[in-house]
Amino acid sequence: REIADVCIDVFFKEQLNARPEDRVPPWKEAQISYLKTLQTGDLRRRRDRYPQSNEMFLAYAAEPALNEYYPNRPLIMDNAEIYNLPSYVADQPFVRGELLGFVEITQRPYGLGQGRGVSSDPVRPILTNLAVSRSARTLGIGGKLLDRCESHVARNWRMGEI
Repeated sequence: REIADVCIDVFFKEQLNARPEDRVPPWKEAQISYLKTLQTGDLRRRRDRYPQSNEMFLAYAAEPALNEYYPNRPLIMDNAEIYNLPSYVADQPFVRGELLGFVEITQRPYGLGQGRGVSSDPVRPILTNLAVSRSARTLGIGGKLLDRCESHVARNWRMGEI
């Protein structure tokens, strides 16, 4: 549900209020909640339909692992996975914070096939739902998520393009 929340907030809710402090009308909040439910179902269906060829890459904030965080948040075991980590704090422990960005890539038939679910079209990697929260834009997160997709496609699926 966390992934669906980020996607819908980025694609729809941010469009409703240009300033984050503005309130969204209650009826629009109800529509947004419904869209989040639909998005959650859509993500699950793709995951179930393409279990061997659906990948989701997530970007989380890294926060210093203070004692109050340990019981509630996963400890990041390899600080090399933290993007933009200053070298002077590289040895400190960190925990996973809020979800900042997300991208999904699925290997599936692409083109104008003959029927639903059956296609003679070639299987290709399809990138969907690239979303980065407003607070994390201009930090290079979207680019890093795309880099991760490209390297996964090349290394694991042995394909040269998305």
